[in-house]
Amino acid sequence: MHVQSDGCRGFLVGCGYGLVGVVAKPIVGVLDAVAHTSDGFRDLAMVMSMDKRLEPVRRHRLQHTFANDGRLLPYNTKVRICFKIA
Repeated sequence: MHVQSDGCRGFLVGCGYGLVGVVAKPIVGVLDAVAHTSDGFRDLAMVMSMDKRLEPVRRHRLQHTFANDGRLLPYNTKVRICFKIA
């Protein structure tokens, strides 16, 4: 681009941009990899600390009852309590 508009001076400017890109792109890639790795460690630490703070979810209802042939039976609390005991 620069060669067409500025001639020899534009060629040197283009070469300068190219050399800067050759040096800068790998450095930016390494820094980006380090940043993403540290994000992963941070997220892992947050998940591990949340496990200690959160209580397990308690069911409000007991599970549904299925018949021997696989049909879902109407929900009946008395029947479910009997199944839970057994």
